[in-house]
Amino acid sequence: MTNEVRDFYDRFPYPLATVKSAYDLRGAAILRLLDFELRAARPANRRILDVGCGTGHRILDVARSYPDAHIRAFDLSRKSIDLARRQAQQDGICNITFEVGDITRFECEERFDIVIANGVLHHLADPHSAARRLSGLVNDTGFLYAFLVHSYGEHEKLLQRDLLLTLLGAQRSSHDAGLALLRDMGYGITSGRYGERLSEDLDAVDMLSRDADSLLNPIHAALKFDEALELLCGTGLDWAEIDRVFWEGGGAALDLAGSSSLPFPVFTLDGRLDSRLARDYYERLDTAAKLHVVELLAKPTGFLLLAGTQRSVLLSSKRIVGNAIALSADAS
Repeated sequence: MTNEVRDFYDRFPYPLATVKSAYDLRGAAILRLLDFELRAARPANRRILDVGCGTGHRILDVARSYPDAHIRAFDLSRKSIDLARRQAQQDGICNITFEVGDITRFECEERFDIVIANGVLHHLADPHSAARRLSGLVNDTGFLYAFLVHSYGEHEKLLQRDLLLTLLGAQRSSHDAGLALLRDMGYGITSGRYGERLSEDLDAVDMLSRDADSLLNPIHAALKFDEALELLCGTGLDWAEIDRVFWEGGGAALDLAGSSSLPFPVFTLDGRLDSRLARDYYERLDTAAKLHVVELLAKPTGFLLLAGTQRSVLLSSKRIVGNAIALSADAS
């Protein structure tokens, strides 16, 4: 299956399929918000690892925004890494190293302040094993950040994917056959499906890679919040939290503890749970149950998961601490 996934991304580089003179994927946005919430200053020369970086356009925004950071990024697809290197050269970015690598085999003596897995774990045959490997790369004051897709908001898309692959039958491994059927059925993904619509208009090749990634990828799972948290049990990390939820055209941070005056959008129950009695019941719930209420109401297409050790939670904001759930030492 690893070879199938590699061949798929060699055919459909993601998130952007070509070297660009200008692009705006806002890869550093989440790290800027994380920096705002840290209680202690992070070192300027932080070490960052991006796992499954694809064509590198998101992590290059991180490298540009944090010029003193030391960044490593790897991906299974050699074509994607070639594109990433050429994009970095064109952008004049020198504080990042791109390499070809397989998450299931990646070994490294170095430990990192931030490990990023953006849209990776749900494309793996054994996501728990990968989560355990990635968690071991986080240093004792560091964080793991992962973006995953949610089974509630992705329900219709996953039905479309299942229909496509079922119809293809013996041709499901043919990229050309899959594309022809996808186009003929009029299936596709909007640019704002996982949050705010990007200001950049994607060209036809980029849109093709985006649609194929969502609908034709050899492996594509979707998880609820508790299933995502369970992935990290037994990995050596001590806590995790659902940090942000996204839906078509929007998204917001979770603030289950009710922190005050945050300078970014926060998910609220207003307009979603207006019954006073229901609100009373909600306030009595523990964190895990509140999270389930949130996903039932928001039906997110995707979400961000943040995790770390006991030392890293001491650096975190009241909001992050209020969202955090202790991880079991027992592997799932």
